[in-house]
Amino acid sequence: LGFNTRTGPVGLPLYSGKATFWNEIDLSNQGLRGSGRIEYLSANMNPDYLIFFPKFMEGHSPNFEIKKQTAPVEYPEVIGRDNTLRWNVEEDDFMIKRDTSNFTMYEGKGSLEGNLNLKTSGLWGDGTMFIDRAKISSNLINFKKDVFDADTASFDIYTINVLNIDFKSDNVKSHIDFINRKGVFKSNGEKTIWTFPKNKYMSEMNEMTWFMDNDELAISADTDVLEKLEKEGENLEPDEWESLFLEGPKFTSLHPKQDSLYFVAPNARYNYKDHIIYAEGVKFIKVADATIYTEDGNVTIEKDAVMQTIQNAKIVANSTSRYHIIYNAAVNIYGRKNYNAFGDYDFINSTKQAQTIHLTKVAVDASGQTYGTGTIIEPDNFTINPYFRYQGDVSLYANNPELEFNGAAKTIDDCDTTDFGWVKFKSFIDPEDVFIKIDSISYNINNTRLCSGLVLSNTNQIYPAFLTRKRNQYDQEIFTANGYLHYDQDEGKFVIASKDKIAENSLPGNLIRKHKSICNVYGEGKFEFSKDFGLFKPNAIGNFMYYPDLDTAEINVSMIIDAYFSNTALKAIGEKINTIGGLSGLNLRDDVFEKALIEFLGTNKADEWFSNQSLGNYNKFPKELENKLIFTDLQLYWHKQINSFVHYGPIGIANLGKEQINKYIFGFIRIEKSRRGDIFEILLEPDYSTWYYFRYSAGTFSVISSDENFNNIVYNQKPNQREKTENGVFYQYGLGSSTYMKRFKKDMYKFFKIDDEIED
Repeated sequence: LGFNTRTGPVGLPLYSGKATFWNEIDLSNQGLRGSGRIEYLSANMNPDYLIFFPKFMEGHSPNFEIKKQTAPVEYPEVIGRDNTLRWNVEEDDFMIKRDTSNFTMYEGKGSLEGNLNLKTSGLWGDGTMFIDRAKISSNLINFKKDVFDADTASFDIYTINVLNIDFKSDNVKSHIDFINRKGVFKSNGEKTIWTFPKNKYMSEMNEMTWFMDNDELAISADTDVLEKLEKEGENLEPDEWESLFLEGPKFTSLHPKQDSLYFVAPNARYNYKDHIIYAEGVKFIKVADATIYTEDGNVTIEKDAVMQTIQNAKIVANSTSRYHIIYNAAVNIYGRKNYNAFGDYDFINSTKQAQTIHLTKVAVDASGQTYGTGTIIEPDNFTINPYFRYQGDVSLYANNPELEFNGAAKTIDDCDTTDFGWVKFKSFIDPEDVFIKIDSISYNINNTRLCSGLVLSNTNQIYPAFLTRKRNQYDQEIFTANGYLHYDQDEGKFVIASKDKIAENSLPGNLIRKHKSICNVYGEGKFEFSKDFGLFKPNAIGNFMYYPDLDTAEINVSMIIDAYFSNTALKAIGEKINTIGGLSGLNLRDDVFEKALIEFLGTNKADEWFSNQSLGNYNKFPKELENKLIFTDLQLYWHKQINSFVHYGPIGIANLGKEQINKYIFGFIRIEKSRRGDIFEILLEPDYSTWYYFRYSAGTFSVISSDENFNNIVYNQKPNQREKTENGVFYQYGLGSSTYMKRFKKDMYKFFKIDDEIED
């Protein structure tokens, strides 16, 4: 049973007229079959076989076509080859499956590797849509006349073939517009990861537009983020700026050597033909400890995560303390922990006037800290402050608000006599309070050694030095100071000393000052009048003033003489002096004496000693002063005629060992400089009939007096009790010759023109 018939030219309505069929229909035990042509909605097909069921139809067509339609329902143009057909009539679903060939769609502008579902409400599909060098994959695509949409899709761009991906994204909502030749993709959910394999970058972005004809993708943040940025962007701090983009376009390097370098941008473009990411509106990039601000917001990423040099950038280092700002910078960023650059830095001193330092290198050290280096040359006329010029290298360290200067400084003053030049130093400088490090051995820029203090020349002249060369290498420095060079604005003087000494003058330590305009030089602290005295230590402590107009120096010292000697003999001197009336008392709080004890004992012990003296506790005697001969109020002058430092007049005697004296006694002190060896002499004359003479020369401390008791004490000491050796240096004391005393007294009386008879 069955039949075979043809439909005729008007065709045969199918399924209550929903479609029209032409050509042959055959009914047999194999079912109701047909082959020919079907028109359904805007679709045409020529099935080579069909099987008709009451509620659906199945078949195969070697060709399939949907004509472009605008109304009442939009359909795009579709051309298919070799398709399996299944029409579920009741569900309004005419499915066209791809068997061997992709569907050609939108006048050849795209092709679908997948299946179509033709409905009275529109055309749907699933699979992968290929457009130029891009593909969009989704399980549900809605195709319209000139556009198509997919709520959930992946989007890839490739250059050579589909295995060579240039850009990749997943879980995006897609809208493709063939009229405007663009596609719009929006993130589904909180984050969508977009990758740029050729650039070795990824992005967490919200929205992207694909410009098909320009081979370009445009990336942007959410609209509300962009609106807030437009209103408040200029006032946002880095952390606030960054928080805006936590869900927006954050670009992160996938390069294994870049430690996940990232930056955020409200907008970006990707040219997949040239494989370049053009980020726009990038306010800053955090690298290592620094924040790098762009001038125009543009950051360009090339293949293999190479970031183009950022020009005219501003570097803030570090991001926390923000001590330093480098501008006009050209910055090369190599990773999250590594960059280098060059740029300009404004050094602002106490005048508040900026001086520009060009940093030729800005980079990151092994600890992850930004540093920068530059060089200042003399013609730059660079000043650290109004009192110091500078030339040399400058270093910047992000964790230190001060710059490190490694070069040479020169005072700005009205002085010519001290011939101050450039002194080399290396130290950090606070521009508001400048302290320049001066080492114990300092050099000028020609590596010539400099000194600061009081100098005795080999031609028997005394002269000051304030970071100047000695006139001759054999000249002797009898006073030196080092530590820091500072300008005291209140005093109008340059000073060299330790920072503590500069801050509190009463503290121990050597100090030297030079007046900026008058140019006199003052120093205080320890003097070293000779290097020949071995174990005999005068410990001269006090001050000097050099007057350039007079070319002379006035020296005021106390001496705490450390000389191995008989305590009994010292006591005998004290007892004798204390029996002599009419001697003036000593002011123990004299400034020079007080500073000498502070220098020798230290502040605490000196204060304790002065306190005991004022309370009459004379027995509480510092151990450090035992066996010491303490003289004070000594005015030493250099007399080149006799090659000697000489004091003439009252000598303040505080102590002789443990014996308290505290009296003024007439006398002489001479420190004679000689090529054969220096000589130290003291002559004390408590009255016209009493005298004591001390002489040290070449390891021997000899004494003699008009007091025979004193002489006998010294004479009767056993030889081994009068000798001492330390570190191979020999010392002895003993009874001397009155000949030396008479010669010394005669020389002094003659030199100072004292009219008195000297015994033979």
